[in-house]
Amino acid sequence: MAFIWPILAIPTSLPAGYRWGATRTTGSTPHAHSGVDLGRYGDTVRAIDTGKVAFAGQSSGLGGLMVYINHAGGWQSRYMHLMPSSLKVSTGSSVLRGANLGKIGCSGINNRCTPGGDVAGSHLHFEMLKNCKTVSCNPDRGEGTRVDPEVALRDSSGPRLFLLAAAATAAYLVVKAFSKG
Repeated sequence: MAFIWPILAIPTSLPAGYRWGATRTTGSTPHAHSGVDLGRYGDTVRAIDTGKVAFAGQSSGLGGLMVYINHAGGWQSRYMHLMPSSLKVSTGSSVLRGANLGKIGCSGINNRCTPGGDVAGSHLHFEMLKNCKTVSCNPDRGEGTRVDPEVALRDSSGPRLFLLAAAATAAYLVVKAFSKG
C-alpha cells in the first residue's frame, strides 16, 4: 500500500515516541507521543489514501477538531487540531487519495496557539493505526496497533520521497533558526 504525506509542507515538528514534557493529562511524566506533528497554521491537510471517513468532528479530549479515515488493509489515519471553519468532509463520506480534509488550526490542546506559531502552537497531529475495526479503536486497550507514521509513509512512498522530505525538513529548520535572530 502506498500512502502520500498528509500535507505538502513536509517538516516534522515532533516525532513519534516517548518524550518528556507536561501535558494536561500526564503532568511532568514521560508519555507516548503517538503520532507526528506536521506543518503550520493554515496548511491544507489531505487524505493519505482513498477511504471512508469514520469520524469527522469535535473531540471531547485533546485532539480538538479531528478526522479519522479507514483505508483498505485495516489502516486508519487520524488528523487532529484542524481549523473548525475549514472542515471539508463528514462522517460516512468517501474520500479519494489527496482529498482536501481541511486546514491546520488551533483546536483541542492547541487552543493556546497563534497563527504562524510553532509546535507549541498550531500543527497537525497525525497518527496511523493498523487493524482498527472501530472509530474508538484504542491500542492501549489491545485494539489495533500504533504505527510510527514517518516509517509507514517513508516505506510506502519510497526512499526518493523520504530523502526529499528530509531535505525539506533540514532547509525549513535552517530558515527557522536564522529568522529568529
